[in-house]
Amino acid sequence: RVTFGPGFDIQGLVTGFESRQVLLKGIPYGVTPAEITNALSHLGEVVTVRLPDVHKTQGKHRDGLAVRVTFATYEEAAEAASSLDGSQLFDSPISARLLSFETASVGKGSLEDAAVFLEFPAASRRGYAGYETEELAAQALAKANGTELRGSWITAEYFQGLPNIGAFNLRFHGLPPDAQAKDIDLYGANDGVMMDLPNYQSQKGAINRLRETLSELGELESFNVLPPPYKRGVVRAWAHFTSTTTADIVCAALHNRKKRFCGFGKLYARHVRTLTYNLPRHVFGALSSDLRFLSAYVWDNENGSSITVLDRRRGTGPSPPVKVKLGSTNMQALTRMKVAFEKLLRGDIITQNGEILWDGFFARRGGILYLEDLEKRHPGIIIHRDPRRRRLALFGPAVKRGIVRSTILARVASLRAQKTHVLPLQGRMIGLFMSADLARLQSELGAENVKLDLWARVLTVRGDDEAYKVAQQAIKRARDRHTGERQHHEVECPVCFDEVTSPVSLACGHTWCKTCLANYLMASVDNKVFPLTCLGNEARCPHAIPLNVAQEVLSPNDFSSVIHAAFLAYVNSRPNEFHYCPTPDCPQVYRKGSRNTVLQCPSCLTRICPHCHVEYHEGSRCQDKEDAEDERLFEEWKKNHDVKECPSCRVPIEKLAGCNHMTCAHCRTHICW
Repeated sequence: RVTFGPGFDIQGLVTGFESRQVLLKGIPYGVTPAEITNALSHLGEVVTVRLPDVHKTQGKHRDGLAVRVTFATYEEAAEAASSLDGSQLFDSPISARLLSFETASVGKGSLEDAAVFLEFPAASRRGYAGYETEELAAQALAKANGTELRGSWITAEYFQGLPNIGAFNLRFHGLPPDAQAKDIDLYGANDGVMMDLPNYQSQKGAINRLRETLSELGELESFNVLPPPYKRGVVRAWAHFTSTTTADIVCAALHNRKKRFCGFGKLYARHVRTLTYNLPRHVFGALSSDLRFLSAYVWDNENGSSITVLDRRRGTGPSPPVKVKLGSTNMQALTRMKVAFEKLLRGDIITQNGEILWDGFFARRGGILYLEDLEKRHPGIIIHRDPRRRRLALFGPAVKRGIVRSTILARVASLRAQKTHVLPLQGRMIGLFMSADLARLQSELGAENVKLDLWARVLTVRGDDEAYKVAQQAIKRARDRHTGERQHHEVECPVCFDEVTSPVSLACGHTWCKTCLANYLMASVDNKVFPLTCLGNEARCPHAIPLNVAQEVLSPNDFSSVIHAAFLAYVNSRPNEFHYCPTPDCPQVYRKGSRNTVLQCPSCLTRICPHCHVEYHEGSRCQDKEDAEDERLFEEWKKNHDVKECPSCRVPIEKLAGCNHMTCAHCRTHICW
């Protein structure tokens, strides 16, 4: 999040890496969230305290509990982690570190990077029944298939082989381990029933033993078993740990292993990374068709990945948000899913000839009512109006989006053909223009399209660019008849030093040509020198160009280009504070962090060491300096090639020719060689 001030001066920057969560290890058992909140209140505002699942784990971890604490700001979290690490809390030694890569907000979703998805056979047995006629067997099959019996999911099939009980036999799968013949009798009269031995007896015992096994392998934060019925005879559970490293250890120890507690059936453990988004009900409704297509694409093309939806909307009244969860065992696949899904969240931005479409009409009440009417006439479509960024985005089925887009483009074309132009009338011109000149202009362009505002001293003309030129010529003819008036009130642009056309006045009193101001602002994209100030008074005017003036002068695309240039200039001029994500072409920046900590990029999800500025080196500690031999060779090369470091950003600069006055291409610092 970047805060811009006048002149595109950056007044604050919060990177996407800056977490508000702190992980405290060593908290004694029995301490409540309220006690933790009270103990940490002097360090900042505590928003939430999350305790781990301690059921069946007391005594397993002698070092106490691992607790997640969320503060109101990143600065408070960073200060708390620094102050608490290695200190005493509740008479116990604790450690503390920022949690900037686990269960942190990434983009608009919440990332969970330390979860393991577990599957193992449910406690069950198989049964066999014989029937006198095929009709009776078919009725029993239809009655049993896909039904629930005491939490077990029953399936049935025709069976040939032993035991051969009747003329037509069925085999029942997924029966409870304590099932008896009377349970199969529920599906219809039969000639007899036989049962296999259960694979194991106690479902509850298997779950408890799995929980204990997970606790022995690492710090278990929570363990949740999905409720019955267990379809396909499989119990599914989620285990959440305090670190992604622990999740990897658990998967390596348990995946594809036969376990005694589940009847020597195979246990599967997969490290699943998930991103969860909460969508308002109306937004989800508009995105549902596109989301179905994306979900089908992910299922077909991204192995081990899925998109799940938890929709608890009610017919009327307030409803909870719809949860959309992106999950994958592969981080690169999750990144691709994230990019595709967040493109849907941004909507279908209306463009024309590659440029973002916007008109000031949509910022006024008439435009707002027009868009609301479009939504009413096209159910299922949402039009998101963003006057700050000057863009419109469409949500809903693709066919309807196309219709609404065409309608809006036609409306804007009509508006631009009837654009409003404001021409100032200075000095006595307001009185001189009120006679025959005004009447002739109204006769030529239409009385409804020409308005003289005596109070604001401006002439307002509605029409195309040709109408604007006709009005300018009318004012010029009036001035030519009164040359003294013209000479006395002429205004000079500080860029072209000519009489101002399409004037833009600043609070400092200087007036620019609209085109000159736009060109000056766009020049900063290459120059990257900020803040941008007025060039009046021979470029000595200190007044910064207001952002709202720049937005009115520039197109949405050009305004975004200047914003991006200001951001790059700010970051590049602070090389000791900001660093780029090591993934090629990733635009994210982060602040330097302490040793042996991990950041996770909110765009590409790469894990980064913020001390070494490389991808996180699992299992090895940060190095104090680069390889000594490489450093020595580089310094020797610099001496032999007239290379010096920029005094500001430390980027090496090699001089080939020219004078001693130069500008660093990276941070724009002026240097005397």
